[in-house]
Amino acid sequence: MSAATLRKLIISFLMLLIASAIFSYMMYRVDTQGEKLVAQIDALAKQNADEALYLKLQRLEEDTTDTREALKRNFLSDDSDSIDFLTLVESLAPRMGLVNKTSGLDNITNPDGTKWVKATFTFSGSRDNVQNFIKVLESLPYVLRLNEVSLSAQSSVDWKASVTMQVQIL
Repeated sequence: MSAATLRKLIISFLMLLIASAIFSYMMYRVDTQGEKLVAQIDALAKQNADEALYLKLQRLEEDTTDTREALKRNFLSDDSDSIDFLTLVESLAPRMGLVNKTSGLDNITNPDGTKWVKATFTFSGSRDNVQNFIKVLESLPYVLRLNEVSLSAQSSVDWKASVTMQVQIL
């Protein structure tokens, strides 16, 4: 081989090495930029999903405002509402022909953290009126539970009942 051919061969080989190095570097840069792009696309997808969830929750909150307000009326909002509850019960009894007496009123906190107002009522009247009043107490528009109900005859027409109930405080 002549010197000119050898020189051209060496120059061609060096140009091939330089081109290969540049190509390898470009491939490396494309790969790293691609990884960054994938990470940014994932972050954008997560952000879009979070935003969609937020908008869905916001719409749900707006759509259920009336329902939540209606449910909230079934709870005593604080201890002072117990006075309204007692007034309601004490006003219902005479309308049903009963003599009512509130025997006790206490605040109770259960181990699970729920708060209740515990009230004990003693009322007397005819058997039908007493039984109907117990049914009315069971169906009051509050979250409540009747813990104890005792019914006894005072005479053939006069009956006495004692009811211990709890009303939940929100």
